[in-house]
Amino acid sequence: MGATDPSAMRKRTPEGAVSSGKPRIATLTSAADAFVVGTELERTVSRETRWRRIIAGVRERTGAPLTYSAGWDSYERVGFWDALDVIGIQAYFPLTEHDGLPAQAELDRAWSRWMRRLERYAAAHERRIVFGELGYNRSSLAAIRPWDYAQGGPHADELQRRCLAAALGAIERSDAVVGAFLWKWFPDGGRGRGDFLQSTPAMRAVIAEFWAGDETSRPLQRSP
Repeated sequence: MGATDPSAMRKRTPEGAVSSGKPRIATLTSAADAFVVGTELERTVSRETRWRRIIAGVRERTGAPLTYSAGWDSYERVGFWDALDVIGIQAYFPLTEHDGLPAQAELDRAWSRWMRRLERYAAAHERRIVFGELGYNRSSLAAIRPWDYAQGGPHADELQRRCLAAALGAIERSDAVVGAFLWKWFPDGGRGRGDFLQSTPAMRAVIAEFWAGDETSRPLQRSP
């Protein structure tokens, strides 16, 4: 499920999105490294009993660590993190409220503020966090509305690069976040698909700065 305005996502999510088909999918992917039981299904998270039943059914069919990937503005409304192995969050946190090109230090501070809040939340729930989606569009709005599909504008390329550098730096400094799945990376290099593309030379350089040769990776694990 792609990046979007969270409020619009909630409006489009059908009430029947929580499906008993999840366990069947888990059987087909039993050898997976991890399994996400749902993504941004905000209108269904209040149905906690049904979610717990689905999670239990998935566990019977796969030994993979389990998570649910909540929106950046709604993860605190999820009441069943204790049934999962890790807290999943779509990491489209706003970093600024002003136009123009923020300095790298400003973006770093913004990510540090978000990370402190996330670390407190992770500690309270005795779970670590994985970012189910992390990426920035090549857009002058990337720091203000990271979920927005708009592209271009002043300093778009440099802002995309700075935002991802701030995010990866914050992850590197935190013990609470085990990692992130980058949005988007296409097998064919993304020809003709420019939105949120993380495989350009400039973005590859940012990723290599923080991840290339990393020998301290923290794989997802089942909770005790």
